[in-house]
Amino acid sequence: MLYGGAARFVIEHQAANEPTFRCPDELGWQPQNSMPVDAILKSLKKGELMT
Repeated sequence: MLYGGAARFVIEHQAANEPTFRCPDELGWQPQNSMPVDAILKSLKKGELMT
């Protein structure tokens, strides 16, 4: 949604996905599990892909 009085808009260069919602999104997706922050950081440092 764009503010009606805006003269321009800026597209984000970086975004973060924060799937901490309790109900399904528009496509029906809902998180099925979670990882502790320490485990996430360890996986990121190793370059592992989390699915």
